[in-house]
Amino acid sequence: MTFLNPAILIGLIAAGIPILIHLFNLRKLKKVEFSTLMFLKELQKNKIRKIVLKQWLLMLIRILIVIFLVLTFSRPAIKGYAIIGTPTLAKTTAVFIVDDTFSMSVADNKGSYLNQSKTLITNLINNLQDQDEAIIIRVSNPNEENNIFTSDKNGLIKRVSEIILSDRSENLNDAVVKAASIIGEAKNFNKELYLFSDFQKSRMTNNEVFSDLGELLNERVRVFIFNFGTATPFNIGVDSLKVNSQIIEIDKPLRLSAFINNYSNRSVDNLVVSMFLNDERIAQKGISLKENENQEVMLESNIKNSGTQRLRIEIEDDEVLNDNRNFVSLKVPEKFSILFLSDNSEETIFVRYALQAADNKGQFQIDEKRLSQIAATNLNNYDLVFLFANEKISSLADIQKFVQNGGGLFIFPNENLNLNYFNSLLQNFDLPIASDKIILQNENKILFDKVDFQHPLFSDLFVSEENRKIESPDIKNYFKINSGGKGFEIISLQDKSSFLSSYNFGKGRILVCAVPPNLTSSNFPLKGIFAPIVYNSIFYLTNFKNLNASIVAGESFNINLQDEVVKIVTVKKPTDDEERIVVDNLSTNIDFTNTDVLGFYFVKGDEEFTEEFVVNHNSKESELIYLNEEAIKEYLTKINFTGNFYFVNKEENVSEVVNSVRFGSELWQPFLIIALILALIEMFLSRSTRKDFESLKNS
Repeated sequence: MTFLNPAILIGLIAAGIPILIHLFNLRKLKKVEFSTLMFLKELQKNKIRKIVLKQWLLMLIRILIVIFLVLTFSRPAIKGYAIIGTPTLAKTTAVFIVDDTFSMSVADNKGSYLNQSKTLITNLINNLQDQDEAIIIRVSNPNEENNIFTSDKNGLIKRVSEIILSDRSENLNDAVVKAASIIGEAKNFNKELYLFSDFQKSRMTNNEVFSDLGELLNERVRVFIFNFGTATPFNIGVDSLKVNSQIIEIDKPLRLSAFINNYSNRSVDNLVVSMFLNDERIAQKGISLKENENQEVMLESNIKNSGTQRLRIEIEDDEVLNDNRNFVSLKVPEKFSILFLSDNSEETIFVRYALQAADNKGQFQIDEKRLSQIAATNLNNYDLVFLFANEKISSLADIQKFVQNGGGLFIFPNENLNLNYFNSLLQNFDLPIASDKIILQNENKILFDKVDFQHPLFSDLFVSEENRKIESPDIKNYFKINSGGKGFEIISLQDKSSFLSSYNFGKGRILVCAVPPNLTSSNFPLKGIFAPIVYNSIFYLTNFKNLNASIVAGESFNINLQDEVVKIVTVKKPTDDEERIVVDNLSTNIDFTNTDVLGFYFVKGDEEFTEEFVVNHNSKESELIYLNEEAIKEYLTKINFTGNFYFVNKEENVSEVVNSVRFGSELWQPFLIIALILALIEMFLSRSTRKDFESLKNS
C-alpha cells in the first residue's frame, strides 16, 4: 500500500487521545452495603464487569475511528492492480513522447522503429481507464498548437495512427521539457511519462544545456523508457551542397560540390551520386567511401536556359532514406537590369561600351540617372548599380538597403572626387578607407603587382594557365586603398595598395576600383582586361541575389516584402499544398514556420512579388550514435528527475509492466465508510454504557 498524501499520517498521533480520555475518566464505583441482600452484590459485580468491557471497547473503537479518518485523508492506494469492488480507481495522466524524426525510419524484422512505437502506444492507450487522460507529443514539433489532454481513447488512437516520419529534426530534450510543463499541472495521482526514441546522442539537446525539471518531474512521476537505438544501421547521407560557380551564365559550366558522409561502420564501393536539374538527370559519378568517411564530390553541367534552376543531388537508397537527397535553387536571369548613377555621362561611356560590346544576347537593360535622383528611384527594380561617385551623392541609405537585400554595387571614384568625400562614402558601407589620393606627375606611373586569377571575375577567361597574363594599364591618378583583410583583393598595385577589391555587405556584394573609368587617370578602359572585368562583374555581383535561400526543416523562413503592398502571400510547398497568409497592413516581414517537408518552396504575393527558398534536412539527424542505459540515466540526473524510471523491453507485455507499478485502487472511500460505521457503533455503544451506569446507580 502507498499513501498519496503521506504528510497527513502524522495525524495518527491523535489516536492516543481516546486512551488519555479513558484514563482520565476512570472512576471507582461507590460501594453500597446491604446487610441482608447479599445476592445484590453478585449482581453489582456482573454489571461492573459489563460496563468496564464496554468502556475498553469504546476506547478501541474511538482509536480506530481516528486511525481510519487519518488514513482516509492520506489517500491510501494499492499498487499494481485494481481491487474488484473498490469504488475508486486511481486516475492516470499519461504523456507519450514519440520520436517521429527520420532516424526512426530504421527497421528490423518487426518494422520501422516508428511503427513499432505506434503499436506500443496504441496498446497502452487501450489499457487506460475511461476517466484517465493522455496527450501525444511529437519530437519533431513538441509545441504544436491545439494539442491538449483528452480522455477520448479513440481520438488518441486515431492521432497515433496519423503520425508519420517527419523531415524536421528537433531535440528530444525539448519534448521532455514540454512534457514536464504539462504533467506538472496534472491533478491525477498516476503521472506517467513514456519515451519512445532511438536516443540519438547528437539530437538529445543543444549545447549540453539542461533544464532543472525537479519540481515538475518529481517523485510522483514515473518514466517508462523504450530505447530503440540498439544497432548501427547502414546509412550514407548527402549532408550539404555548395555552388562553386560564382558566375552563373547560360552555356557556362555550373559547378557543384556535394558533401557525402558515410555514417555506418562498413565501407561502400561504387556509390552512384546523381545530379538532377529540374528533375532531369544531367550528371553522375561513382564513389567509394570507407566507414565513417566523408567526401566532397564535384559535379558540373552546363546551364541551357534562363529562369529558376532547381538542382538536387541524390544517392542510392539505404536504411535511412530522408537524408539521401539535398537541394539547391538558383536563378539564371534572362535580363539584367543595370542602373548607372552619375552626374556626368562621359564618366559612364567606357563602362557602357564594354557592356554593349559583350552583350551578344541582349541581356543587359541599362538605365542612367543622376545622383540627385536616388531618392526618387526604386532600386528594387535593378539587379546592379554602377556608382560613379562624386561629392553630390544623396540618399546613401537607399543604396545601403539595396545592397543589404542582395543587390550588387560597383563603385568607381570620380576624377575630381575629394579624399574625404570618397572615404565618407566607403565608411557608409563599412569598407576600408583610402589613406591618400595619389597624383603622379610627368611620365611617372604605377602598374599592377599581383592578380588573383582564381577569382571568379577571371573564371573561364584563359584557355590554359600558361596564357594567364594581364597587361597592366598605366596608372597616374588613384586612391590608395588597403583592403585590410575585410575583403578580397583581386588586383593589387606595386605599392601594395588595392586596385580592385571585393567585399560582402549584408546579402549583397560590392566591387571597389581605385581609379575612375576614364583616360585621364589611366588607360585602363583601353586594356583588354577592362571589358571582361566589367562584363563578369554583372554575374559576380548578382550571384548572391540569384542564389535562393536554404534553411533546415523546421526553421522559419523570413519573407521580406521589400515595401511591396501585399494583402495575401501564398506559399506553395513541395507537396503542391498551398498555405495562404493574410498580411497585416503594417507588416514588411513574415516568418513562415511550416517548413516540415524537404524540397522547393515557392512564395507568391500580388503578382509582382515572387520568391523561392529551399528546405533541407538537418545532417545531425543522420548521426546514428545512440545513448546507452547509463547515459540515459545520466541525462535524467542532469534534469534533476527525482521519480522512478523503468527501461521497458519492447518484447515484454508493456501493459503488465506498467500495471505492476501503477496505483491500481484508491482506498480512501472504503476507509471513510469504515470510519462512519465505527462512529455509529460508538454512538450506540456509548448510549448503552450510559444506561448501564444509570441502572447501576439506581440499584
